[in-house]
Amino acid sequence: MAVASLFEDLLDQYKLEERIAEKRYTDLYLAYDIDDDRPVWLDITRDRYANDSLFVGRFINRARALAQVRHPNINPVLHVGKASGGAPYVAQAAVDGYSLTHRLEQLARRETPANPLYALKLVRQLADALLLAERLEILHYDLQPDNILLKRVTLPTDDTVVLVDLFVPIEQNRHAVTEKGDPRRDYLSPEQRGGKEVTAASQVYSLGAILYRLLAGKMPDHSVTMSGTAFNRLFGRVTALERERPGLAPATYRLIDRSLRKDPGGRYPTIEAFVADLDSALAAEDLHLGATAKLAPTTRRPLTWLIPLLVLALFLSVGAVVMGNLRDIRTGIDAMGALPPASLAMTMTGEATAAATPPSIATGPPQPTTIAGAVAEQPSPTTHATDLPTEQSVTQPPEPSPTSSPTPEPTSTPTLEPEVPRVRVMHNLVNLRRGPGVAFASIGSVAGGKLLDVIAWNNDREHPWYLVTTEEGRIGWIAAEVVQAVNPEALASVLPAATLPSAPVPSATPGVTPSVVVIVTAQPTVDPGSGGSPSTPEEPPPTEQPTQPPVEPTSTPKPFPTDSPSP
Repeated sequence: MAVASLFEDLLDQYKLEERIAEKRYTDLYLAYDIDDDRPVWLDITRDRYANDSLFVGRFINRARALAQVRHPNINPVLHVGKASGGAPYVAQAAVDGYSLTHRLEQLARRETPANPLYALKLVRQLADALLLAERLEILHYDLQPDNILLKRVTLPTDDTVVLVDLFVPIEQNRHAVTEKGDPRRDYLSPEQRGGKEVTAASQVYSLGAILYRLLAGKMPDHSVTMSGTAFNRLFGRVTALERERPGLAPATYRLIDRSLRKDPGGRYPTIEAFVADLDSALAAEDLHLGATAKLAPTTRRPLTWLIPLLVLALFLSVGAVVMGNLRDIRTGIDAMGALPPASLAMTMTGEATAAATPPSIATGPPQPTTIAGAVAEQPSPTTHATDLPTEQSVTQPPEPSPTSSPTPEPTSTPTLEPEVPRVRVMHNLVNLRRGPGVAFASIGSVAGGKLLDVIAWNNDREHPWYLVTTEEGRIGWIAAEVVQAVNPEALASVLPAATLPSAPVPSATPGVTPSVVVIVTAQPTVDPGSGGSPSTPEEPPPTEQPTQPPVEPTSTPKPFPTDSPSP
């Protein structure tokens, strides 16, 4: 079949525009659907396989089975036909996106592995698509990043996974499925690389390899054996992923360790069993990251505020001691200045004599007459009796008055923040709307399992809607029947929204405007200026009957008021 003729002629209702890629079994073209006015992808079977009747039969049967399926993570099959040379082709919706291989290359250049929640949710969408295909007994022949597309969306965290080439059958000559040195070979199970039959456990291995690459940034060195797992548990050794990416939830390590086992009997037997443990790992990672985010501020905040408080308390205590000593000295000086001159002179003389006469110069014992002479020099016993208490009361150092030492400012005890009311999306994809109701326009969709923070609700108990914010900061309304409360106590305390957006007014559908037929019955009226004689109005001219009946007659018009004919 000449390639030039494909671009010149129409292939059914499709006009080929560009050859996109050359795949293993098909050639991918960008075409235009002239009937539905949209771009499409055409996978035309290559000549080598178009002559294989067994392959062509299985190709067409799988494509027709998938044409009956609509799933957000499976590229829909729009049409199955045959080219002019007899080669079968499949028309699919054109996806505006890029392959998972491109995303992995971006992460490798940044030298940062993917966020665990992002990686688990991405694989969860893949598993959801394969779960539906498993029920149809359809297995993917080549589950690897080249056949996984990520739609272009506003935020990178909102990637929607689309699985392609699910209609391509597995080649009977299985030893030619992969060649040594092909990087896609690492994503296939050991039995598939060996040319054996592909089973659901084989797809579990491919999902585990994709998840390992997202979390570790590299492919696993080798498959996991059951004896190796038992040996690691016995001696407390970590798994290969735990060495490459520590800090994840234990459920995540167990999920990947079991998915990458070399023996198919040691893996999950079905995609459904894999999804059950994948959901457990998602919940564990969500709790693990939430606990880390809450504990991180409480461990750093005391160290941040403790040092300046200690320095401030030290300066305040030193200042209090200095101020207390200065106050005591000032009090003593003020007390000495208040003494009479005689007492002050006696005190100063006694202090000077004691200071000028060191005890080491005395040659003999002190004489008692010295004390008597000193006492006799006083004016009189009465004066001595009255002055002695005064001198003692003055010379005795004053008791320090209690000073108010500044106390360190109380440190603010960290209070527990109120729990944020949250809900979890229960369905696969749920619309986020501009207002509380399906009449409002959709502003996007939220994937299943995502957590949403609840801001308010519409105060309608029969049809409750929540005003929520997503992890990416989008704000919109979501129905309460499609979500589940994570913390019912906190959700019960959510207040109604202060204002609600007005309901959109449906625009009128343009249609055929019917002609209104008005039949006026003339009633005789009395003209005040004609003496009471009745006047007969002229009969209105006949109108044409409407060619088409009205679409939705709203109401019968009232008869027009009649006037007296002009003279």
